[in-house]
Amino acid sequence: MYEKVRHSKRGKKEQQQKSIQILDENESFRQSKKDKKEEEQESSENVDQSENLRQSKKDKKEEEQKSSENVDQSENLRQSKKDKKEEEQKSSENVDESENLRQSKKDKKEEEQKSSENVDESENLRQSKKDKKEEEQKSSENVDESGNVRQSKRGKKEQEKKSSENVDESENVRNLKRVKKEEQKSTENVDESGTSETTDWNEITSFEEFRIANIRPVRSRLQSMKTNKTEKRMIYMVKGDEITARVQGPDRMSVHQIGDYLTIGKSNTTQQNRKELSRLVNLIPKPTNIVPPITSA
Repeated sequence: MYEKVRHSKRGKKEQQQKSIQILDENESFRQSKKDKKEEEQESSENVDQSENLRQSKKDKKEEEQKSSENVDQSENLRQSKKDKKEEEQKSSENVDESENLRQSKKDKKEEEQKSSENVDESENLRQSKKDKKEEEQKSSENVDESGNVRQSKRGKKEQEKKSSENVDESENVRNLKRVKKEEQKSTENVDESGTSETTDWNEITSFEEFRIANIRPVRSRLQSMKTNKTEKRMIYMVKGDEITARVQGPDRMSVHQIGDYLTIGKSNTTQQNRKELSRLVNLIPKPTNIVPPITSA
């Protein structure tokens, strides 16, 4: 009995276990179905989302195309406006050119009219000049017929020439008197300074003769210290001592400078030329203690 009861209990337990297993399997099956449904829903949602994305992309593309078309239309409008403006400008320029041409034509016509008027005036002037010349010729012929008038004119001309010659002679006489007075003054000034006769340069052979000799008269200006206005021209004789002092002095003048000081010409035609002056300067002994000249630097 006990074994039967045990066996029945075992059978019940096994049945319970089987039922539990069946229930578990049913639940697992249900759960799997639920999971499948959820997956399908998720997949459907993903599909919907992808479709939405595609649709949105399509919409964006369409919008971009529309915007590009609008931009193209705006550019076309702008270009058309520019073309219109250029055409208007060209038309205005053409109008201005036509006006300028008209104005130039008018100016040309006016100039032609003025030139024709000037030509007429010039012809009138020529005609008037011709008439005047003819009248003058007639008057001259009438004068030529009277010989006394010609003779009177010749006499008047001769008298005028004589008077002009007398005036020229009087002016020449005055100039000669002025020159003589100036020469007298210069000789007086030279006499005050010493002898006015210059020594012949060919006779000078030594340094002692050169020191004593009268080399050349030089004209100088003496200005008064009080007024600083009056100037006097005086001539004095340059002697050999002065030239030696200028050659041996600290300035040490050259032959060219001494020639300029003595106002000797540079040509060979003058009696006292620079070659003779250089010969005379060579007679002067050179100083032993040569000091370099002081320069402006």
